[in-house]
Amino acid sequence: MLDPIRAWKQPLTLSAVRPLLEIVDHPDGDVAAAGIYVLVRLPQTSTAWNSLEDIAMRVLGRLAGGWGGSARPAILDGLARVPTSRVRKELLAQDPGLSRSEHQALVLSLAAVRAPESFALLMDLLGEKDPALRRRAATALSGLELTDVDHVEAVLQAYRKEEHVPTRFWLAVSLAAAGQEQPIIETLKAPFFDWEDFGDSTEPDMPAHDVLQDRAEHIPDPIRRNIAELEIESGGYTRSNRMKTFADVLQYHEPYDWSHITEHELEPEPEPSAVEESRRLVESWIAREPTWDPIWPFGNRRAMEKVDPEIAGRAISAVFHWQYERFARERREGTELAPGLIFDATGEIVAAMLRPLHFIAVGIDLNSIFQTYCRFRTECDSRFMTDVGGVPWQMAAVAASRSPSTVIEAVRSSLVSTQPQMSILACEFIELTRRFVGYGIPTWGGGATPADEERSVAVSEPEMELDVLYRKPSLELPATAEPGAEVRGVVDLRLPSDAFEATIAVRGVPAGWTALNVDVDMIGVGIELLGDTQRGVIILRSDGSSEPHVFKARVTESSSSSATLHVVFSYQGRHCGVINGIITTEGRAEVAAPRVTGIDIEAASPLLTVTILQTTPGAHEHMWALSLRPQVHEEVVLPQRLDGSSSISGADYEAISQLLGCCPAHATDADEAFFNGLGKMLFEHTPPVFKDVYARLRSRYGDGFEIQFVSDDPGIPWELMRPTHDGKPCDFLCRSHPIGRWYGAYAGCRTQILKRSTPFHSVVPRYGNDDRLEEAEREQEHLVATFQAAKVEPATRERLLELLNGPLQVGVFHVAAHAVSDGRGPWCGHLSLENGTRLTALEVKGTGTAAQGALVVLNACESAAGRPLLGVVAGFPEAFISVGAAALLAPLWAVDDYDARTTVSAFLDQAITQRSRLGTALRDARYAGDGDSLDGLGYVLFGDVMARFRDEARDDPGC
Repeated sequence: MLDPIRAWKQPLTLSAVRPLLEIVDHPDGDVAAAGIYVLVRLPQTSTAWNSLEDIAMRVLGRLAGGWGGSARPAILDGLARVPTSRVRKELLAQDPGLSRSEHQALVLSLAAVRAPESFALLMDLLGEKDPALRRRAATALSGLELTDVDHVEAVLQAYRKEEHVPTRFWLAVSLAAAGQEQPIIETLKAPFFDWEDFGDSTEPDMPAHDVLQDRAEHIPDPIRRNIAELEIESGGYTRSNRMKTFADVLQYHEPYDWSHITEHELEPEPEPSAVEESRRLVESWIAREPTWDPIWPFGNRRAMEKVDPEIAGRAISAVFHWQYERFARERREGTELAPGLIFDATGEIVAAMLRPLHFIAVGIDLNSIFQTYCRFRTECDSRFMTDVGGVPWQMAAVAASRSPSTVIEAVRSSLVSTQPQMSILACEFIELTRRFVGYGIPTWGGGATPADEERSVAVSEPEMELDVLYRKPSLELPATAEPGAEVRGVVDLRLPSDAFEATIAVRGVPAGWTALNVDVDMIGVGIELLGDTQRGVIILRSDGSSEPHVFKARVTESSSSSATLHVVFSYQGRHCGVINGIITTEGRAEVAAPRVTGIDIEAASPLLTVTILQTTPGAHEHMWALSLRPQVHEEVVLPQRLDGSSSISGADYEAISQLLGCCPAHATDADEAFFNGLGKMLFEHTPPVFKDVYARLRSRYGDGFEIQFVSDDPGIPWELMRPTHDGKPCDFLCRSHPIGRWYGAYAGCRTQILKRSTPFHSVVPRYGNDDRLEEAEREQEHLVATFQAAKVEPATRERLLELLNGPLQVGVFHVAAHAVSDGRGPWCGHLSLENGTRLTALEVKGTGTAAQGALVVLNACESAAGRPLLGVVAGFPEAFISVGAAALLAPLWAVDDYDARTTVSAFLDQAITQRSRLGTALRDARYAGDGDSLDGLGYVLFGDVMARFRDEARDDPGC
């Protein structure tokens, strides 16, 4: 289950927040204000902040021209919270032209984000005649860290002059945080206190109380202990009662001791009959025949938690819809609104039963809930709002169990609606959801109404931003373990001790980050993972520390002399590395060096990543680990374990190679039955977990979702499998889905940004008449005319090596030529070039960095083939990737000249002109041509399935 608190703390990428960015740039001031209000309160990556900065500068230009109307103060508040000095400087430059109320709003907003410039501006506001304004300024001032002696003295002088008690109180809080004890003691003992002038209520979960708690954390413990000794009487709604509340919040409290909580106090496992009753009750809600009578002792949540999450999600959506229909019916009939689900005793019981459901329910239709939310918000007038106001809050609270990107996606159509009110409601829904994260549901057995709390965003200057950080993968294992023995291990990502250690490079780290979560999947061979430790999370913290994943395992009785443990790292569902360890029964533990790995926070994740690991080097037994985009865990019921194994004998492995050699004849004859048989055979050899998960994903998302394979075994074309779904055969995997393949040894080098600004080189040898490739020559002319590709002439081995060893990087490297694979190993295969010259994969592997970051297109027969050699994969794909190529497209078998041109031309047109993702471009290109050939099936994309071209690419350090 997704941890909503962690999910909402993770930085959102540019693609996730793009709908909100669009409405910040909206011509309607109210819509722009709503958009920026939400956006600046969400954690974002540095690239997303930079995009917001550009939009913010445009909005500032409009404000200077008088745009914005009544929304101007709210827009200024949002802009002040954009954490870049460029925006802040422009805001201060516009300050002299602002109205008095706008200036005040700007000052208070700058103080909320602790901008250094706000101190002097707040001190100016303390000179205003309006006591309410002075109080607000003093409250904001209490949030600043007073480290300058002159600043402390200035606040002390203001405190001594101030006669308005609430203002004096907040100034005293500022001084207490700076180490000045006497003012806060004096204030709490003051003889006069006008509560109505103080401001908001100090009841729990209301603004003043929350602000006071935040400030108290910055007051030194000795001062807080002295506050605890103050004798303040309590009683009624008197001044002393309020002072006692303040004193209680400000004083030091020892951490609560939970040791008295014992196992016997936990709720027992529910009886099967209770679970069945729960299921029937929930299904009655889906049928909109709600039964509100409790059917088991109040407070027992365990039975509800056993209900199928898909059913539970539909039930929750149905309950809200039923609430709306009931409200609308009674409103139409003009009858007095009867107590609703949450307003009578029976309703409270049902609410308590629903509460455990929404945290496990993957079937919740957020879009449906949001639409119901909009109906409540737009159709409730003041007469009804008192009765139904809590229902919209509950809807937002339910959404809080989902990730922010999922919530934004659910309301996307409303965000970009032509109706301003819908855009504003969508922003309101996101913001309410954010506030409810971790607080439960109001009146649903705990939780409270969200407060209009003081919100702040840590300001971090771009020049101080840490773009890349490094962590060392580590795996701690016991030295030895007998079969049947239970062992304990630790997986971590620690700070490296020197520059020569293999590390994970984490790129795109956002400004002001505090923690990042890296997922861990454990796969054992001869070792069984115990409990729920097969999957876990490593938390990286900005102070250099980390929270490791601790696992328990048992060496199986069938294990021989050793057991192997594979650890797969992923970030947001995107594979980012592997580390392996071996436990022996002979008294030693061995941990292999981790693969060079990397995390790009900005990178988009495919929906499904399949990591295929060899259990033994050179063998054809594989372990499969499935990783999924985070939102999938919210929307689909998945099996508890996401790993499995497949075994293909050496004879079968060679037979598949021979079948691929037969493909050209069958593809030319459009013999689809041959490929159908091959695809069916491949699917039958996948592990049961893949079949199960694929069926669930297909049921939820249909075809078309992205799949990334990560494997060092080049011999099995899993892209050609033909799955079955609901008992019916599906199309080939590579024609139904965007698919990319990558070598696990180069996990950290996979990039999603291809650089269109670098040169496009095309290589097409001019052969004699018997070998001439006329379609390849037409292909080159098309690339020259469409993309201004440069012809590489003469197309000889020497010229290509000169180009690949040159000082300038290549953006696209295209080769359409004859290729030879003579069966004596991949290094003996070669590209045939002009003047009888040839280029081998081994020679490519020995070139420089000119191809780093490039898209390589080898439109040459069998150039995608590879073979295991010396413990690694060998062939043209591996050779180009080893020198830094971002992606490579090539066919597995001999392809027809015409089909080769149509497939590659269609692929490049869509990838470059339309900026489609490479996986999508290849899937669509397989349908190019006259439809009589299946040669398009033979093309393999080595690279990130989500990669695409951009005009201006972010610098990438590479591997």
